[in-house]
Amino acid sequence: MKKKLTYLISVFIFAAFLCACSEGEGSAADTADSVEEVTINSVKDTADDTEDAESDAAGSAYADIYISEIEKLSSSGEADLFALVYVDDDEIPELAAVSSEGSWDKDQVFLYTADGKETVLLASDIAPGMEGHYIAFFEKENIIVKSGAAIGAEFKFIKIENHKPVETLRCSRIQMTDADGNDIDVCKVNDKEVSADEYIAAMQEAIPSVKMTKLAEEGAADMVSYNVNLDDGYMKLIDAESTPYYSYDEIIGILKK
Repeated sequence: MKKKLTYLISVFIFAAFLCACSEGEGSAADTADSVEEVTINSVKDTADDTEDAESDAAGSAYADIYISEIEKLSSSGEADLFALVYVDDDEIPELAAVSSEGSWDKDQVFLYTADGKETVLLASDIAPGMEGHYIAFFEKENIIVKSGAAIGAEFKFIKIENHKPVETLRCSRIQMTDADGNDIDVCKVNDKEVSADEYIAAMQEAIPSVKMTKLAEEGAADMVSYNVNLDDGYMKLIDAESTPYYSYDEIIGILKK
């Protein structure tokens, strides 16, 4: 009887020991999971904080850079009207600047981006109207159009790449006279002579189905947005919608917010 009782007590102690070990292992596993979860959340929070800080720094950087450029353009008399526009689809806007003077003797329409240190000129031109000159863009499509030719039409398509302007396409349709004295159109795509159909196809492929915004229009220093029509082979701009620019004081106030 005594031996049997001793045996039962031993079994009970051993069973209790196994239970304790099992609970200890579970606690250790739970603790490891908790530590891992805390570590992952901590790393994620740090990454989010870093991203927010970088975004704030980038926002502050472009604002200061644009303020500096606006002060230069204003003090030199090159431009007196300004706006922030979105050419590509990142969070940093581009800076449009024009002069209300409307001169054809010097560049008075400007489009800039910022590389984090300084402004980068994407395109500039004389006041619109003379020989079809204008600068336009398709919002958030990363497409800038620079137009102007002595006779006929020429369109340069430009995109922003690494904060710099890169020409992606050039299409021209120039009116000339052949050997018999007949008026003809000479079409070119990237300096290669092509048929009228090939010219139209290249233009249609380059132009997205959203409104194109001119930085300035003849006789008005407003931004003007149009729907683009190429049905007859020529660029027609319809359904105009104007957007006014900001004065020096207004744009500085916006950038300092």
